[in-house]
Amino acid sequence: MYKKLVFSDCSDKYLSPRWSGELLDCSMPMVLDTYSKCSYDCTYCFSYFQKSKRSGIVNPKYNKSRKAFKGTTVLEKAVESFNVKRIEDIFSQKKESQFSWYIKERFPVQWGGLSDPFDEWERRFGRTLNLLQFMKEIKYPISFSTKGVWWIDYKQYRECIKNSDFFNFKVSIISLNDLNKIERGVPSVKNRLDLIYKLKNLNVGGVTLRLRPFIIGVSDKNDNYLELIKEAYNRGITAVSTEFFCLESRVEKERFESISTSCGFDVCDFYRKNSLGTGYERLNYGLKKPYIEKMQGLCDDLGIGFYVSDAHHKEKSCNSCCCGLPANKEGCLERNQSIDFLNYFRGHFTEALLIAKEKGEVKFFDVKQFKYWKNLIWARAEGFNTGSALLRWKMGSFTTMYDYIKGVWNNPDSMRSPARYFGGVLCVGGIDEERNIIYKYVGGR
Repeated sequence: MYKKLVFSDCSDKYLSPRWSGELLDCSMPMVLDTYSKCSYDCTYCFSYFQKSKRSGIVNPKYNKSRKAFKGTTVLEKAVESFNVKRIEDIFSQKKESQFSWYIKERFPVQWGGLSDPFDEWERRFGRTLNLLQFMKEIKYPISFSTKGVWWIDYKQYRECIKNSDFFNFKVSIISLNDLNKIERGVPSVKNRLDLIYKLKNLNVGGVTLRLRPFIIGVSDKNDNYLELIKEAYNRGITAVSTEFFCLESRVEKERFESISTSCGFDVCDFYRKNSLGTGYERLNYGLKKPYIEKMQGLCDDLGIGFYVSDAHHKEKSCNSCCCGLPANKEGCLERNQSIDFLNYFRGHFTEALLIAKEKGEVKFFDVKQFKYWKNLIWARAEGFNTGSALLRWKMGSFTTMYDYIKGVWNNPDSMRSPARYFGGVLCVGGIDEERNIIYKYVGGR
């Protein structure tokens, strides 16, 4: 017998959906987050820097005496949730929004970008469940990212996702070992593996192992990551998606002490020595190569999809969606996934990368879906990080997201350009008739 959930209430002022900060290379750039905060306090979290800098939110290390949930810490500002009715109106097209074109085309949506939709805040407030019921009714294709496990044992949630091939799930696990000091407040590895099995048996639209972030010194101990993939495969995963840990050097160094302890070396020093960039430090292409090749080989042997979310080695993904969505109708049938997932968004640089891999080179206008960005004003893009008021002023009030993307494309010195972002896999190969750069595929080095 399941226990009926009784939810409390919270403010519904949190603005969601938003456009992903990774939309330059993202196949699901429209993102839903239920809550303004995540109850899990993972020390590697890429969104910590952004959230810790928001007004009213303080660094948890200064607030250790106040506990929210076991193993986690309270941030000063009260948690907020999205407004369920507002989102229902947006998706039902009752309310015109900057997301209308995306929804009209029924491009898949990512749910769980900056916070977990099934964490302990959800246990208290139940806003994910409220919207989940509506999404089930309209059968909208959604890919969820979660570490939460408690919710699957409640009938209300199970009924919402059961036999729903338009709901895809990504379960995050980075090691077969429990990492309580790194993943604070997170359910055990065993329980997350059990979640994969339960989701498979509920006949959802595929389950992906989200091996992200891959932390050298933690995920690779005794080939732990390969055994993890095998264990997840035995539970029913249909794909693996991986990305290496990036170190946010603008965050206080103390936050990464637990990672250094687990690695057995100073992780900050390791990244300084093996990264080209500053600020958000990403390990060099060659350092990651042997790990990627081993994961890819194992996935090929097991007959499951392999996808790379990392900026480096994306050319090894099954398709330009790094989250594990199928590449063709046959893949949909094998994974029990709705053919709606084949309609993932392709107006991004990863699509260009795979075109170049196939044809040897790629032109800007080879990426047909860039056109969808023409009606979105860059400075007004909901939730998108535009940097500063000064930059917005310089860009102007009429610059579209299409203009922005085209500008990055034609600036090979930019860290986000196809020439640099993918780790040297593409290089400038000429200029086309429209005066746009042609990128040539040269492969990994």
